[in-house]
Amino acid sequence: MPRRVESLLLGFIICLTLAGSFRSEAAVLVIPPGAPESVDAGLYPPLFGGPPRPDGLEDRWQQVYESRLFASQKEPFLILGMAFRPNREFGGAFSYENPDISIWLSTTPETEASLDFFGLASHVGADAVEVIRRGPLALSSAGDPEIFDVILTFDEPFFYDPAQGNLLFDVLNWQYDPAGAAAGTALDASRIDGDGMSRAFNFGPGDGFGGSDDSIGLITQFSIQPVPEPATPLLILAGLSALAVRRVRPTGGGGGSPYHCNRIHK
Repeated sequence: MPRRVESLLLGFIICLTLAGSFRSEAAVLVIPPGAPESVDAGLYPPLFGGPPRPDGLEDRWQQVYESRLFASQKEPFLILGMAFRPNREFGGAFSYENPDISIWLSTTPETEASLDFFGLASHVGADAVEVIRRGPLALSSAGDPEIFDVILTFDEPFFYDPAQGNLLFDVLNWQYDPAGAAAGTALDASRIDGDGMSRAFNFGPGDGFGGSDDSIGLITQFSIQPVPEPATPLLILAGLSALAVRRVRPTGGGGGSPYHCNRIHK
């Protein structure tokens, strides 16, 4: 085979291999697996709305997902968004815009059992990302309890490695919205001790005032994209690069260096 054709073919193989190594398909993941019994998410606080706050502070709502719930994922992944579904008994169609809200994700050491409404800010991990930036948030649902159509599409993805800790979902709500309060009571949730989820919230003038915590956890559909280990494509590249290097060959006498390297001619 001519050297030029051989070199072009080798380069093409390298490109295809690396492209395949770096590419990972987006997927959906429902937590908890199997989505057990459905319950109303609770009257207080509604997830996307809340009671009036004359002190100007935010309502805060947190949910922890223990890392064991993501056991099906064998490598770290990006979380691109989340979705919820209406509660079968209390849910229904709705459409509204929350005027002032932000949503964060982080890795936390808190567990289903340890998450409480005292010191909510202390639960937040050092890698916290504001996945939905503060401002208005439009939400809607057609009311079908089988469909995850209450959708949060992130402004910024969150890199999550279950080996590093549990996942904290953190909602800060600065403005009361009656429509949001009505919609927020109708999201599908699980109330099973030991299912790896729990919530904590407050709606008073600071952490630990007017709040509560319990074993309820919203049934959640995550939109994720696996992130391959950095070593995988690098090892492939190194192996293919070794194949691409020509063996140096003797020039056949004369002065100077006894070796030369082949060059690729354009």
